[in-house]
Amino acid sequence: ENIAVTECFEWLLRSHLLHVKAVLEKSKRAANKMSLVEICACEAVYPKVVKKKLRGKSISSINVFTNGRTPLHAAMRRPEGPMRRQVIKALLSGGADPFIRPVDRNSGSSVVASLLEIEDLNGIAELLACGMSEEAFMNYKIGELTTIEVILDQNHQTYPPI
Repeated sequence: ENIAVTECFEWLLRSHLLHVKAVLEKSKRAANKMSLVEICACEAVYPKVVKKKLRGKSISSINVFTNGRTPLHAAMRRPEGPMRRQVIKALLSGGADPFIRPVDRNSGSSVVASLLEIEDLNGIAELLACGMSEEAFMNYKIGELTTIEVILDQNHQTYPPI
């Protein structure tokens, strides 16, 4: 009786793995037709596919806003984990600019500004760990305030001075 259950379970697992493999193969083919923003946002697309798509892209095309997002914006929306970090590293080393603002201010904001707006310090830390320039981050201004002043201002509301 246990042997039959084990064999049934193995068959189900094998079927599931074959299905997952087919979906991933399909996603590779589909990724060739997708825009850079779409493949950076899609968690089913592996980082190596993103890196392949980045080859031959100019820095200006990596920083293009599409519907208010750059490929780096899209990558930051992936679930946290090693695949997201690999995509972010690939984008940053390819010339993605986390500080770039759209020409039309109504069509979005920089990656850093949007992370600070939602108070996502983990996202900021991840960008820094993946290669974002610390100096550029420290000197970046949002309105009249530097990023550090914005963070301190946000935390001042939560943690009053001693």
